Amino acid sequence: MEQIPISPRVVLFVETSTTFGRKLLGGIGQYMRENEPWTVYVEPRSMYDSLSDWISNWHGSGILSRLVTEEQIRLVRGLGVPFVDLNETVASHGVPSVVNDNSAIGELAAEHFFELGLKHFAFVGYPGFLWSDQRGLAFSQQVQRRGGSCSSFTLPSGKDSHENPLDVARLNRCPPVTNDPSTPHSSQRYYRTAWENEREHLARWLKSLPRPVGLFACNDFRALSVLDACHAARILVPEQISVLGVDDEDIICDLCDPPLSSIVPNAKAIGYTAAALLDRLMKGESVSWEQKRIPPVRLIHRGSTEVLASSDPVVAEALSIIRRYASRGLSVEELVRRMCLSRSTLQRKFQNSLGRGMHEIITTAKIDRAKVLLTETNLSRLEIARRCGFEDENYFSVSFREMTGFSPRQWRLKNATGF
Repeated sequence: MEQIPISPRVVLFVETSTTFGRKLLGGIGQYMRENEPWTVYVEPRSMYDSLSDWISNWHGSGILSRLVTEEQIRLVRGLGVPFVDLNETVASHGVPSVVNDNSAIGELAAEHFFELGLKHFAFVGYPGFLWSDQRGLAFSQQVQRRGGSCSSFTLPSGKDSHENPLDVARLNRCPPVTNDPSTPHSSQRYYRTAWENEREHLARWLKSLPRPVGLFACNDFRALSVLDACHAARILVPEQISVLGVDDEDIICDLCDPPLSSIVPNAKAIGYTAAALLDRLMKGESVSWEQKRIPPVRLIHRGSTEVLASSDPVVAEALSIIRRYASRGLSVEELVRRMCLSRSTLQRKFQNSLGRGMHEIITTAKIDRAKVLLTETNLSRLEIARRCGFEDENYFSVSFREMTGFSPRQWRLKNATGF
């Protein structure tokens, strides 16, 4: 009787707690479907979880992982099985790795802000973490190549600021610098205190930046911290500070106020490429040990960077009102009343600053909202018109066609994502 071949046994130490990690697993799964299947073990985990005790005595075929500490790397390498790394925090350990192209991510962020017409730039990351430093450096260099300059946030020297940054980083889904199992990951009171201390410094730094400014955060969780500090400092987003993150953690992005724009890494391609590399290693083939870098897919433009650049504080405040109230039927007359200025004065400021009038800006905001509802919901055209501040359905359709070149129905058929 012909023996059934034994499938390779593979452990996947990849976080299931993030969109990025789950997409990595999706890429690995796609490779398995297209090739010979593996027997895999994967468990619910975050990126900074310690390894299970059983791994020390595990005998299998290969490992794909996003490990974060020296201890973890040494432990896994000591097993003597093929191993491919997916985490750029451990880039110098002499193992094959497939990671994000962080330089391409930083450059894409800079180009997005230049396209918005911004002239001031800033970066907030986790200093000392390789992937964050690479993104910040590429962003700053691209800004400088285009004739600009970039400010970067660092905590001031002092006892509190010396002790807190890595705890804040851990709370924001960054890896810790220790794998000590005695360290309680649930010390939320300590982490909250650390973040509150940092937020004060961050808010003060944000207030010092020239405006409007394009701020690039190393990932979406760091961007969430920036938005929290902006709200605490009463800084308008995106009118005064446009904020961009990385990873497209869609739930987090949608929970932000305003929704967070984010760069989408090609996590699925990273997972697929790493799986193919591991497969070759498990078959005894010779492979290049150079790090493979996968560029991002695209940038998703949401409310946190939907801004017309204006250095006029009056116009910036008016744009904030338009963003919040246009879909509630905001009129030019109501905007003038809210701003406590004459219509002619406010209109002149809009024309001088933006080259466009108040009515056009308000209508554009309503249409932008309609695009989202047409794309992401199955609401009727009448209901969308009402939710976007149009009292008349036909006027909504005419305005939409004039601004986009499509009827609402044509736009939905062309762009709907499925709901």
